[in-house]
Amino acid sequence: MKIGTCIFSLPKLLGKERAYELIKGAGFDAVDHTAPMTEYQPFSGLFALPEKDFAREFVSDAEALNKAGLTCSQVHVPFPTYPEPRQGVNQAEEYAFMKSAIKKSFRAARELNAPYCVLHPLMRCGWGKDDNPELTFRMNVELFAELLEEAKKQGVKIALENMPNAWIPTATPESLIALIDAVGDEDFVACLDTGHALITKTPLADYVRALGSRLKVLHVHDNDGVKDLHAMPFTGVADWQAFATALREVGFQGTLSLEALFDENALLRNPLEHLKRAKESAQKIVDIQ
Repeated sequence: MKIGTCIFSLPKLLGKERAYELIKGAGFDAVDHTAPMTEYQPFSGLFALPEKDFAREFVSDAEALNKAGLTCSQVHVPFPTYPEPRQGVNQAEEYAFMKSAIKKSFRAARELNAPYCVLHPLMRCGWGKDDNPELTFRMNVELFAELLEEAKKQGVKIALENMPNAWIPTATPESLIALIDAVGDEDFVACLDTGHALITKTPLADYVRALGSRLKVLHVHDNDGVKDLHAMPFTGVADWQAFATALREVGFQGTLSLEALFDENALLRNPLEHLKRAKESAQKIVDIQ
């Protein structure tokens, strides 16, 4: 199984080429490209660039990754997918801009040769209690049907991510499966975020087995079962033995991709050693028998 990591702030901290060289030097095979998520600004910035200029940003990244001997296993698109109301901002206009940004992210994935784009569900009521789950469900089905048209044009698949609070769409295995199956497209699959699953108290192995062949993408990190800490594996409450066993049972063939946050001070002091420790934590999961 290949092992990857989210890049987060690494290219900005270390410089793009050096960051990718160090990631490869630490033993990683792939990256989860997070720039579309971390660089998102409504109505400005990266996603306000003309199409050719936007694509050029990721062509240069693809070249740097290739030079380092890395692949891009997935791309994380901007969120919140459905913008929360903000004073002085027209929500409908911001939602339209967000959909445009998500579609542009599919182009970024194409340039990076990434097979998957990871999306959050449309959360009509934000992080609060949903006052009309049936409406939210229908809006999600309609949104992803629209987005899939563009994703297919760019040759990428959409991986829908589970959320951390039980009342939010896709938090439970049942709700994630229901939405994926309602859309009913082979290019619409599941991304399991282990940290989010821990917060819902759903055992990771149970989540993996429930998703079965729908599971194509992973965000691997640990926490205390309460907060979304994005900690390294084996530092929290996750049962990694059961998780690894379940992955083998369902025949998971994707990349075990870390979404653990790096200690920026440690990175700046000794980036290679810090990255090696992160890789070792993921390798321990892969090596479980």
